[in-house]
Amino acid sequence: MRRSARAPKSRGEDPTCHDERVSDDLVSVLWTSSVVEAEIAKGRLEAESIPVQLMGEGADDPFPVGPAELFVPSKFEEEARRILAQSGDGSDRS
Repeated sequence: MRRSARAPKSRGEDPTCHDERVSDDLVSVLWTSSVVEAEIAKGRLEAESIPVQLMGEGADDPFPVGPAELFVPSKFEEEARRILAQSGDGSDRS
Protein backbone atom coordinates (compact mmCIF):
# COMPACT_ATOMS: atom_id res chain seq x y z
CA MET A 1 0.00 0.00 0.00
CA ARG A 2 1.40 3.36 -1.01
CA ARG A 3 0.92 6.17 1.46
CA SER A 4 1.73 9.79 0.88
CA ALA A 5 2.01 12.79 3.12
CA ARG A 6 2.70 16.47 3.02
CA ALA A 7 6.08 17.58 4.31
CA PRO A 8 5.61 18.93 7.82
CA LYS A 9 6.36 22.58 8.42
CA SER A 10 9.57 22.65 10.39
CA ARG A 11 11.19 25.23 12.62
CA GLY A 12 14.60 24.52 11.07
CA GLU A 13 15.69 21.62 13.26
CA ASP A 14 15.57 19.04 10.44
CA PRO A 15 18.38 19.65 7.91
CA THR A 16 16.45 17.90 5.12
CA CYS A 17 13.64 20.45 5.29
CA HIS A 18 15.79 22.97 3.40
CA ASP A 19 16.86 20.50 0.74
CA GLU A 20 15.41 21.58 -2.61
CA ARG A 21 15.02 17.88 -3.52
CA VAL A 22 12.39 17.47 -0.81
CA SER A 23 8.97 18.29 -2.16
CA ASP A 24 5.49 18.28 -0.70
CA ASP A 25 4.87 14.96 -2.48
CA LEU A 26 6.25 12.47 0.03
CA VAL A 27 5.60 8.72 -0.03
CA SER A 28 6.07 6.16 2.70
CA VAL A 29 8.84 3.65 2.00
CA LEU A 30 9.18 2.03 5.43
CA TRP A 31 7.08 1.43 8.51
CA THR A 32 8.67 -0.21 11.50
CA SER A 33 7.72 -0.79 15.10
CA SER A 34 11.13 0.55 16.20
CA VAL A 35 12.39 4.14 15.95
CA VAL A 36 15.93 2.77 16.22
CA GLU A 37 15.44 0.58 13.11
CA ALA A 38 13.98 3.58 11.30
CA GLU A 39 17.04 5.68 12.21
CA ILE A 40 19.33 2.99 10.79
CA ALA A 41 17.32 2.79 7.56
CA LYS A 42 17.28 6.60 7.37
CA GLY A 43 21.08 6.59 7.56
CA ARG A 44 21.28 4.10 4.70
CA LEU A 45 19.13 6.31 2.49
CA GLU A 46 21.01 9.47 3.44
CA ALA A 47 24.30 7.72 2.62
CA GLU A 48 22.94 7.28 -0.91
CA SER A 49 21.99 11.00 -1.04
CA ILE A 50 18.27 10.35 -0.80
CA PRO A 51 16.41 12.99 1.21
CA VAL A 52 14.33 11.32 3.89
CA GLN A 53 11.95 12.33 6.67
CA LEU A 54 11.44 10.20 9.77
CA MET A 55 8.06 10.53 11.44
CA GLY A 56 7.08 8.74 14.60
CA GLU A 57 6.12 9.09 18.20
CA GLY A 58 9.13 9.75 20.35
CA ALA A 59 11.53 10.17 17.42
CA ASP A 60 13.01 13.30 19.00
CA ASP A 61 13.09 11.95 22.55
CA PRO A 62 16.39 11.07 24.25
CA PHE A 63 15.27 7.43 24.44
CA PRO A 64 13.15 6.91 21.31
CA VAL A 65 10.60 4.11 21.41
CA GLY A 66 7.54 3.24 19.40
CA PRO A 67 6.64 2.94 15.74
CA ALA A 68 8.15 5.10 13.02
CA GLU A 69 7.76 5.68 9.31
CA LEU A 70 10.17 6.94 6.65
CA PHE A 71 9.03 9.21 3.84
CA VAL A 72 10.92 10.21 0.69
CA PRO A 73 9.99 12.46 -2.24
CA SER A 74 8.05 10.42 -4.79
CA LYS A 75 10.81 10.75 -7.39
CA PHE A 76 13.17 8.82 -5.04
CA GLU A 77 10.66 6.11 -4.09
CA GLU A 78 11.90 3.34 -6.39
CA GLU A 79 15.55 3.84 -5.49
CA ALA A 80 14.77 4.05 -1.77
CA ARG A 81 12.75 0.83 -1.85
CA ARG A 82 15.58 -0.92 -3.71
CA ILE A 83 18.15 0.18 -1.10
CA LEU A 84 15.93 -0.85 1.80
CA ALA A 85 15.19 -4.23 0.20
CA GLN A 86 18.94 -4.87 -0.18
CA SER A 87 19.59 -3.97 3.46
CA GLY A 88 17.59 -6.92 4.77
CA ASP A 89 16.81 -5.08 7.98
CA GLY A 90 13.81 -7.27 8.79
CA SER A 91 11.44 -4.43 9.59
CA ASP A 92 7.74 -4.35 8.79
CA ARG A 93 7.65 -2.78 5.34
CA SER A 94 4.50 -1.18 3.99
